[in-house]
Amino acid sequence: MIRRGLNRVLNIYSDKPVSAQIEITNVCNLDCALCVRNYFKIKLVHMEYDVFKTVVDKMEGVNAISLTGFGEPLAYPKIYDAIQYCKEKGHSVSFTSNGLLLNEKKIDRLFDVGLDSITFSVESIHPHDVELMHDNQNALSKIRRFVQMRNERGLKAPKVSLQVIMSKTVQDLYVVIEWGAEVGVDRVNISRFNEN
Repeated sequence: MIRRGLNRVLNIYSDKPVSAQIEITNVCNLDCALCVRNYFKIKLVHMEYDVFKTVVDKMEGVNAISLTGFGEPLAYPKIYDAIQYCKEKGHSVSFTSNGLLLNEKKIDRLFDVGLDSITFSVESIHPHDVELMHDNQNALSKIRRFVQMRNERGLKAPKVSLQVIMSKTVQDLYVVIEWGAEVGVDRVNISRFNEN
């Protein structure tokens, strides 16, 4: 970690990537109207687990792996095995989720396999435009419980981020940030915000 920081200061870059993103599934539990998956005519499949392991085995020098793509990682049948395999190979592991498939048992499993960070997509705290975006109302209590359970266990990880991909107004954005602070998330990411 110190060496990487020093290398950045000295403009010395690795000839290998230090992070990688693997789309383990493009299957999702939602069908949001604005999702880019609607513009691709592709078969919805989970990556075969043996293929996944082969890909990870070739990631020598990679520090961080994100198991994120156009699907919902929690829909992947071997998500816990995938995380654990990456951890055994020395990688930190993260993914982005809509949070709707979480329950306490799944949260416990994510803690047990050593997930390093999770990002939840949250467009708004108040329900509106659910025909375009996913309805966060069902996910908010699950995200709150995730943070509570992590804190009750005294864990420093997984770090929890909220990703605001699209908000209707600046006020919606502020409310998400305030909600995240109240719940105790570690970070809020804002992307593609356009106020009409």
